[in-house]
Amino acid sequence: MKLKVGVAVLCLILGLIGYVLYVSIETYEETVNQGWSAKAKRNPFLALQQYLQLRGNTVQSSARMAQLDQLPDSGVILITDTRQLKKADRLSALRQWMEQGGNLVVGAHISSGDEKNALLEQFSVSKEQVDCDCEEQTENEDLLDKKLSELLRDANKKAKTDPDQTAKDTIPENKIDNSIPDSELTKLFFNNIDQPLRIHFDRGSALKHPTLSGEKHNGPTPFYWDGNSAGAQIMQFEVGTGLLTVLADAEIWNIEQIKKVDHAYLATILLGDKGNVLLVYGMQMPTLFELLQQHTPELLLACLVWLFIWLLIKTKRFGPVRELDVTTRRSLDEHISATSGYFWRSKHRLKLIEDMHAIVFRKIHRANPRFSALDETRQKDWLREQCDISSADVEMALYRTDIDSEDEFYYVISLIQKIGNRL
Repeated sequence: MKLKVGVAVLCLILGLIGYVLYVSIETYEETVNQGWSAKAKRNPFLALQQYLQLRGNTVQSSARMAQLDQLPDSGVILITDTRQLKKADRLSALRQWMEQGGNLVVGAHISSGDEKNALLEQFSVSKEQVDCDCEEQTENEDLLDKKLSELLRDANKKAKTDPDQTAKDTIPENKIDNSIPDSELTKLFFNNIDQPLRIHFDRGSALKHPTLSGEKHNGPTPFYWDGNSAGAQIMQFEVGTGLLTVLADAEIWNIEQIKKVDHAYLATILLGDKGNVLLVYGMQMPTLFELLQQHTPELLLACLVWLFIWLLIKTKRFGPVRELDVTTRRSLDEHISATSGYFWRSKHRLKLIEDMHAIVFRKIHRANPRFSALDETRQKDWLREQCDISSADVEMALYRTDIDSEDEFYYVISLIQKIGNRL
């Protein structure tokens, strides 16, 4: 009984301790900023792409100019860096696409060295650095202009009362950065927009065109341009039934800048509403293979031929492997040794010696016809002088008939061969 009471008391104490810990511990959530995702690092205009998709546009983005080899049938193309447009056929295709009704929006860059902008040169447009002493806006001008955030606030209120208005058609007010001073903003006026759009362009550069400076010009003329005290920041040209829009700073739509003031609203105006948009931000360099294919196709062909020859040499052949019979010519001593050994074992040693004696004596008689008239001693002396060998060797080679061993037989054959070679 006491044991049961002790267990119950212990459980009660543990329960009270757990409850006190549960009540005293405070929980909270913390958001850790891990930086941009890998997709955002690859595509600096990912926010613009997602914003247009939320508005109903069909958006494709690419970092390679090769995406322009297949132009869409209609819609808008945004090229943030036109300095990589160097192929004449690609420029011609873009010009024809605009003449057929295409809408092209490009970002201008300052030309330097080989980095010329071939597309903008066709329209006599350039971007130059300027020294801008920008004047601050007066308070009266600030009161007259209504910010886009106020329009968005009204749209959000309308969305709450109108069930047909969806939240994705507006930008949340708390996502817009309105902290930029008005003196740093550029006001753009459009015919169908009641209020000017405030854009944070870089005031260190501006677009230049002969028409803006009053010069005579026979080329394409912009029908609309606007900017700030630094100069023009936007120009538009009619190209056939299409449109070319040139921005001095296309970076207003990157991940960091699109949230500022009316940048997103400007994207809605210039890039269309619920249409096809092709976004080419041109940051990725062409591959080495593409560069070789474009500039040195002969080198690629030579490499392919070399690779084919190397594979032909290294690849195993089909069928049985045939071994090459490598034969080396035996020396004279080896030949004499083999011959003498054969005749010694076959008991024909005397026949070999007699045949060799006959050959040698014929050579002796040709060299000295009076050799037979000499006695044996004088014959040996003559042979010793002619062949430069000792008298004992001459006697063993030509006058000895008894041979006791194979080694001695081989030595006799060698001496006879030597005498015959020296006569």
